[in-house]
Amino acid sequence: MTLLSLSGSGIKSSKTFEFSGDSVDVIYTFDCSDFGYAGNFQIYFYGASLLGPSVPDILANDLAMSGGDTTTEYLYGATGPFHLEMNSECDWTVKVVGMA
Repeated sequence: MTLLSLSGSGIKSSKTFEFSGDSVDVIYTFDCSDFGYAGNFQIYFYGASLLGPSVPDILANDLAMSGGDTTTEYLYGATGPFHLEMNSECDWTVKVVGMA
C-alpha cells in the first residue's frame, strides 16, 4: 500500500502519515546530471526512532551524479505520526510503501 509519493528538488518535508504495520519500504531515486557534478541526497525518517520521535533515522546519505535504492524502516510498534525530510540540490523521487 502506497502511503506517500513525492518528487521535487531541494529541501522538503512531507506531510505526516500513519501506519500500523511492522515496517515501511522507502524507495528513492535522485538525479544531479543537470548540475554536471555529483550532488548530495539525504532522507530523514521521523517518528520511528528508538531514541524518540524527534530524533530521525537517516535512510539515505548519498553523494553521486545519480542513484536510488530501497530501504526498510522498522517501526518498532510505532504507528505515527511519521514524516520524511529530503535534503538535496538534485531532482528526486521518494515513495513510502507499507509492509504488513
